[in-house]
Amino acid sequence: LDSYFASLYLVFQLGCYVPCTSCTLSLVDTIFTRLGATDRIMTGESTFYIECAETASVLQNATQDSLVLLDELGRGTSTFDGYAIAYAVFRHLVEKVHCRLLFATHYHPLTKEFGSHPYVNLQHMACAFVPRSNSSESDLVFLYRLASGACPESYGLQVAAMAGIPKKVVEAASRAGQTMKQTIGESFRSSERRSEFSSMHTEWLKALTAVSGAGLDSCDDDMCDALFCLWHEVKSSYAKSITSS
Repeated sequence: LDSYFASLYLVFQLGCYVPCTSCTLSLVDTIFTRLGATDRIMTGESTFYIECAETASVLQNATQDSLVLLDELGRGTSTFDGYAIAYAVFRHLVEKVHCRLLFATHYHPLTKEFGSHPYVNLQHMACAFVPRSNSSESDLVFLYRLASGACPESYGLQVAAMAGIPKKVVEAASRAGQTMKQTIGESFRSSERRSEFSSMHTEWLKALTAVSGAGLDSCDDDMCDALFCLWHEVKSSYAKSITSS
């Protein structure tokens, strides 16, 4: 999707027709991409190092008129380090740079963190399970269609089976995954509730407390952004409560 979108924007800025029924796009000054995985071992540069170097170039040069496409940032290191980097980069581009951003990630908690952010719109590539004839099993089919919201679950085990990993190994992986979820227990369930109260909500409340004590004249840009996000969250929650009632 990232590569297709970048190609579409290039065609658009050249003044050519784009392959769609209708679209509304605006000009950008630069298209920044961080896609795929490569390394330069002979010069001592690992896949993750190159990933970070390319991301650094984006952070240093992107403007509010840029188009930024980032794919699976943080996958080349540990889960916690990778998630932390993806979180910080994404938030910086959204709240500081204000560029047009397409950010693909496999970190489900990241979608929880930003699920209610006023500047973020969650989308996922749709798929479906098609039952096999004369069998109780189903096949995963990618629909190549953009759907609203975050992806409801991960399909890594299904993809592993499709790629030819032996069935016994996939079944063992499934059992291991269930055991991990049970072992993590409350921490896992807490992470699934992160969209209800994320770390950003904590920062928003801190900003509100600071303003109430110091007054609006002392607000800097960060505090103003935090208050705006808090206002949007309260407004959205109120609208949902009115609709449900």
